[in-house]
Amino acid sequence: MFPVTWDEFVKLFFAALATPEVRFILFGIAADVIASIAASIKTGEFRLGYVANFIKSKLAPYILGFVAAKMIATVQPDLSTLPTIIWGAIQIALLGDVLAALKELGLPIPEQLTKPHELWDYITATECDADDVPEM
Repeated sequence: MFPVTWDEFVKLFFAALATPEVRFILFGIAADVIASIAASIKTGEFRLGYVANFIKSKLAPYILGFVAAKMIATVQPDLSTLPTIIWGAIQIALLGDVLAALKELGLPIPEQLTKPHELWDYITATECDADDVPEM
């Protein structure tokens, strides 16, 4: 059984949307979109369809993911750190995207800050050899 009524659910949802963390996520998404558009114009790869793609690839999942974590933590106080963890992961992902776009614009951004997926691929690999560890 769901521990809150529909009215309580709606109140929790809008309360979570009104947090400073959501505004900061929106700021990060805006910075990402602006940097990515600038980089794609510079490289000649700009497509108007890519601009709308951020809604389904970043805006909706990041905002709804954080709001869901905030609502869960409100209902289950044992999970009070969940929103902070989710918020931190979102900020790291957005920062990586912005840094990658700035690197495409020609700024000297270290490769380690724009390619975290190589380490993630190593961590999640089922079989790996010590020689396969990416240099950091």
